[in-house]
Amino acid sequence: YRALSAECTHAGCLLPGFTANKIAACPCHGSRFNADGSVIPGSPAEFPLASYEVRLEPDGSLHIALPDFPPVELSLSPLTPARRLPLRFLALRNVSYEVLTRSGPQNPWLPAPFALNERTPFNQLAVRGAGIPITLYLDTPGPGAWISVAARIQTV
Repeated sequence: YRALSAECTHAGCLLPGFTANKIAACPCHGSRFNADGSVIPGSPAEFPLASYEVRLEPDGSLHIALPDFPPVELSLSPLTPARRLPLRFLALRNVSYEVLTRSGPQNPWLPAPFALNERTPFNQLAVRGAGIPITLYLDTPGPGAWISVAARIQTV
C-alpha cells in the first residue's frame, strides 16, 4: 500500500485520483504522476507527490501517518428514516472536506453532493471544519459503492 498527497506539487490543485493505468493527472495544468508519486517527464510539476508512512494492522485496518495531522475517525451510521447515509467525524479547523464516491475499484472518483442535515437538499460539495464533530448526509449509495472523505489542509 502507498499513501500519497492529493495536492499537485506544481500549483497545489487537488488531484482527482489515479486511473486504472495508475496515473494521476492534474486538472489545472496537466501535471501527471505515477502511482509511486513520481512526476511523469514533460509535466509542469518538478517535484514528486509527498508520501506518507503506511502500516497494515493484523486486524486488516490500514493506518496512515500524516505529520502534524491528528487522527480522525469516521463513522458510518445506519440509514436515517429519510434514507440518508450519515457520515460523522471530527472536522478539524482549517481543513476543508469533500465526499467522493465511485461505483467500483476501477471507476473514477466523483464528487458526491451532500447535505448538512437530514432535511435539506444534497447541494454541498465541500465544508470547512470548525474543530467540532460534523455529520454529512449522503444520498443512499448504490450496492458496492465506495465512499471517501477527502481532507484538504489550509495553511494559515
